[in-house]
Amino acid sequence: MDAIPKIERAKSGRSSCRTCKQKISKDIYRVGIPYQFTKPDGEEITSYGWYHTECVPFRSITSVLKIMDNTFKRWLGKGRFSCK
Repeated sequence: MDAIPKIERAKSGRSSCRTCKQKISKDIYRVGIPYQFTKPDGEEITSYGWYHTECVPFRSITSVLKIMDNTFKRWLGKGRFSCK
């Protein structure tokens, strides 16, 4: 699987957290952990299980921190943040 976790604002209020089962409100940051499944016709599909930022399973924290670090470095490169 080459998919990596995602951190983004929820595009709608339709997704639910896989830990607490509550809806993730629109524009709230959420974490997507990829998983693969095979359709009955044999096609491999990658999808995401969504979590509130405070509900991410411990086993996934390391992956999420790496993504956050890379995102922050990208933002620094685009001038969104400045370090003094």
